[in-house]
Parts: sequence; C-alpha cells; structure tokens
Amino acid sequence: MKKLMLILIFMFGLVYAIDEHVDVSQPLRINQLVPREKFFVALGVEPAIPKDFVAIPDNDEIPNWIYWGPKEVVTGYLEDPESLSMPILGFKVAPFAQDENYFNEQKFKEANKDSIASNEIDSIQTGSWGSYPYLAAKIMIGAEKQRLAWVGLNAENGTVFLFKLLEPKNKGDKKEGERLWKTFLTRTQQLSLPLLFKAQGQEMHYGYTIVDVLGRKIKVMAEKRKSDRKYQFVVIPSDENVKFEYKKAFTCFMEPDWHQGSLLMKVEGSYIIDNGWVHNFMTTSILVKEVDEFTDTSKLPENGFVKQL
Repeated sequence: MKKLMLILIFMFGLVYAIDEHVDVSQPLRINQLVPREKFFVALGVEPAIPKDFVAIPDNDEIPNWIYWGPKEVVTGYLEDPESLSMPILGFKVAPFAQDENYFNEQKFKEANKDSIASNEIDSIQTGSWGSYPYLAAKIMIGAEKQRLAWVGLNAENGTVFLFKLLEPKNKGDKKEGERLWKTFLTRTQQLSLPLLFKAQGQEMHYGYTIVDVLGRKIKVMAEKRKSDRKYQFVVIPSDENVKFEYKKAFTCFMEPDWHQGSLLMKVEGSYIIDNGWVHNFMTTSILVKEVDEFTDTSKLPENGFVKQL
C-alpha cells in the first residue's frame, strides 16, 4: 500500500510540475490571430496551422474577413486575388446566433433550405475544434464548391465564426489545400489550463494576476498575512484611464489540476476604461501568497484600489 501511495505521489507530482513550469508570460498565438479588441471573444485553442501564418484583415478600419497565411501571400492576394500561390484560410463572424443543435447535418440543411439547395451541399462533417463545436461542408458558391466551416464559440452572445479555405485557381496540388483544411479542423488543440486562463484575460502567477481588458493591463495582487491571517488585495491599473469598482471578494480553493488545492481569492468588480467607454464586470482569480507583512500601498496610484479583509 505504501509503495502504491509513493507511485501515485510521484505520478501526480510529475504532472503538477509540468503544469507549474508553463510559461504563462508567453504571447498567445491565438490572440494574435484573433485580436480580442476586435472580436470581444477569447478563444482557448492553439490552431493547427503552419507557423508562418499570420493574421491580416481585408480592411484595417472595419474588417469583413481576416485571412491567415504567410504575410507576403495574403498581402498579394488582397492586392490581386488571382495571384494566390498557395492555400490560405479566412474567417469572419457568421450572421446567425449559435445553437448547439445547429451543428448537425439535418439542422444545418433546415436552417439553410431557402438559401442553399440540397444538391449544392456536399461532404458535411461535424466535430470539435478544440472545445468548440463545428460543422464543415463543401458548398457550391458561383461556379465552384468551396470548403466552409462554422465554429460555435460557446459564448453567451451566441457568436459563431465562419472559416473558409482559399485555394489557387488552376495552380498547384489540390491535395495541399485538403491537407491544410483537414489538419486545421481535426488537430487544433485546446490550450493547457494556465494558458486557457490567460486567453480569457487572466494571466495567473503566484500572488498576482495580470488582467487584460481589451489590451489594457491591470495587476491584481492577493496576500495573506501569517500573523493574523488577514487578507489584502490590491488593484494596480497600468494607466490612468483605467479604474476599478469593487463589489465583493471571497476565498476558496483551486479545483482544476493546475495548482489544485491552492488558496484562491476571487474579486468581483468592474474595470472601467476611458470614463465608461468600456465597463467590464468580471471575477478576477488570484493565487494567494502568504507573507510576513502586506505589500506597502502608500505609493499606490490615484486610480489604484486596496482592501483588507
């Protein structure tokens, strides 16, 4: 029995150590490919696309489509679509609300029966793109069939992304596009738990969390004083145009495998940007750090916030 316990401790300790050493400060590729400040969504996936693919919008002001591909290829395509030399991907927000029942063949055909004839739809498949449901199909658009995929983002507002595969006309190996499309749909992975938190706007470290609200950074610290077991949390905005409105705070324990059982403080409140232009209510999670003395807040900026519990 003792031997079994030692084996289990080693196994779980090894998994824990791997999670502990995830570099949460690294930039997330998905946030570069799908800018949160443009789409107001946080995707928790690592897309299975080539490393040299970057995101370029068709319009810098109000983009309709955003394309993923090598920079020079996408730039050339936007200047002259006939110049496309290799397969690339495009996406935009789809014009309908999400319904998980929509992501099956029958519901899809029913929803589109007035706009797409049944003989114009081919090769329907459903699955999960990371943790997001998708329905992909080949649909006749103009004189050719195009590969499209609708991805539900599990968002409260029902946001759905529409992806498409763009291929060179009468150039190259058609199987190259098929491989890109299949890999993109079936091999995209959900981010590990600490990076998933970061994708959702909370980069968690021991003792503090960096909150990202539309590109604005706010440091939120949580401490527990050893002598009297009191708590202190501090909100430090990165610039003077960010303010915090406190609602409540409480402590609990981490349930996920990452930092499982660690003391956690949850702070509820609103991050207000540019005099109310953005009013983002959220619950911020911070891994509590035990300290001999609380951090000195005498030089906290005017728009900072501190509270002891």
